[in-house]
Amino acid sequence: AKAAIGLAGLARDSAMDGDDRVQVYCRVRPHLDDAEATQRRCVSVSREHAQVVLHSATDEKVFTFDHAGDERTTQEDVFRAVGVPITEACVAGYNTTIFAYGQTGAGKTYTIVGSEAANDASSAAAESADADDLDVQIHKHSGLTPRVLAYIFAQIARMERTSSGVSFLCKAAYLEIYNENLTDLLMPSGSHIVTPKLREDLHRGIYVENLESVDVRTPREAMAVLAAGAAHRRVAATSMNKESSRSHAVFTLTIESQTIAASGLKSTRSSQFNLVDLAGSERQKDTGATGQRLTEACNINKSLSALGNVIMALVTSASGRARHVPYRDSKLTLLLKDSLGGNARTAIIANVSPLARAFAETLSTLKFAQRAKMIRNKPVVNEEASGVTVALQSEIRRLREALFLATEDGPGVPSGSGVATLGNPGFSALERDVALRDSLSREAVAAERLGAADAALAQLAELAHRHAARERALALLVRLRESQLKQMGLPLPAAVSAASAAALAAA
Repeated sequence: AKAAIGLAGLARDSAMDGDDRVQVYCRVRPHLDDAEATQRRCVSVSREHAQVVLHSATDEKVFTFDHAGDERTTQEDVFRAVGVPITEACVAGYNTTIFAYGQTGAGKTYTIVGSEAANDASSAAAESADADDLDVQIHKHSGLTPRVLAYIFAQIARMERTSSGVSFLCKAAYLEIYNENLTDLLMPSGSHIVTPKLREDLHRGIYVENLESVDVRTPREAMAVLAAGAAHRRVAATSMNKESSRSHAVFTLTIESQTIAASGLKSTRSSQFNLVDLAGSERQKDTGATGQRLTEACNINKSLSALGNVIMALVTSASGRARHVPYRDSKLTLLLKDSLGGNARTAIIANVSPLARAFAETLSTLKFAQRAKMIRNKPVVNEEASGVTVALQSEIRRLREALFLATEDGPGVPSGSGVATLGNPGFSALERDVALRDSLSREAVAAERLGAADAALAQLAELAHRHAARERALALLVRLRESQLKQMGLPLPAAVSAASAAALAAA
């Protein structure tokens, strides 16, 4: 069965409105076949109370989240609870992230991307000659990504249709983190001129340098980018999952909107929507991984462990105890820095298996999700306005002229004093024009001086930043030379020790 995503009738979830906490949705994976349906369970779900109960031989552990879904939960249910509110936040100008976490085979890729059959059906419908660009057919097994893309472009089309002076530009990018290396999934293997690298900027935050991005104007084009990237992603068979993801994948849609008001005020908003499909945690004894599969599993577990350490540090910091947050321990955690404790609205979907044989992994996932629920982000609308100064200066001039013309006597001059004012007959039209012109001229000179002073301050700040960077580089070089001398067993000359101390003090 197929259903088209429409704006009408979608349930709005207010849980995210005004709440900066990371939202957590726990989903119990549907059974894969009839044989699995008869196996012993260790998980039960109360959807009404958003609770997941983990049963063991001795006791029961209850975990409460923002939402909880059992094995009967549909892809549409997940989209309504998680996809709709966080998508609307992105269109409003917030950075947003959705990522799925859980052990291998717990249904993360199914939740984020959907089944292969559903994606093939959607692609075939999109490629048909009579298909409308905005009329994207969604299969019942389609994941969050195609549903979110359809909903985003439907929202954009509605805003452009109902609001004058509004325009949008969307760009899509797709990368994977494989064995702690970044790979651009939109570039064919072997065609990379330069390798994508993680960078950090004061204004942009964490971003990926040398990453290919594609302009997309419709959900059909965005889904084509998604399909092209998914074809290059690394997957392999293990004893627990015949199509196990061997890398973390991040699909990013950048949305830029520009609004020009009648007054000439131009407002620009820029937001990013990140959909993250994490590789699952693995135990070698369960997956039977060897050789290359074992190396991949070790790197996957290492990055997921770093993610857990980051979340633990953020929770500790939120309780009032200062603690270093080790974002740089992994490429994954550095890439998710803004999504965890930074400028973004974030939702985590914790995927668990209902089977008793996966009890340990399910318990670990539930504890991870419970800690993540305590993280508070600092999301803000990414908006810049231009034309404000010009508009305000114009308004000041207009009001000043109106005041001069409406005042019967000039300010501070008693009525009938005989002194010529703008409102007195003794003040001719020519004199009034000269006075207004002089006033406006003085205002323009003052504004120009203020602009020059701001430019000088910005130049001084840039020079100070470069000087500090050179000092840090010098301190690093001194420490390196000092370490080399120690390794060679040579004593440190007094001059070197003094230089090292001075460099460290300056840095």
